[in-house]
Amino acid sequence: EAYSVQSEGKQYFGFVTETYSYNNETTTGYFMLDENGAIAGMNASPLFFEEDYFAVSKEVDKDAYKAGLMGLTVDTFTGEQALVAGATFTTGAIRTAANDVFATFQWIQANGGK
Repeated sequence: EAYSVQSEGKQYFGFVTETYSYNNETTTGYFMLDENGAIAGMNASPLFFEEDYFAVSKEVDKDAYKAGLMGLTVDTFTGEQALVAGATFTTGAIRTAANDVFATFQWIQANGGK
């Protein structure tokens, strides 16, 4: 899903993604891109699966992880920024979602920006 949002005189584009992750469950990603296509906000639910079993979920500063994606664009996002050592499914879900969001944003811009 994609949305156009106006805030404080600026246009943003909101995206909701569904990516298959651990054990065929899905991660729902929420991305906000600014008018230039840079990530201005991001969240995911769940960010990690089986948090009681996989210790990495307790070791990762989730806010810092999400902050590390801010400002990235299709030109600067390599997929490596989504990497969480020991969390292969999270890494794959966020990388796939971000790539889909950037591709959709480019399509929107190429087709009138709406």
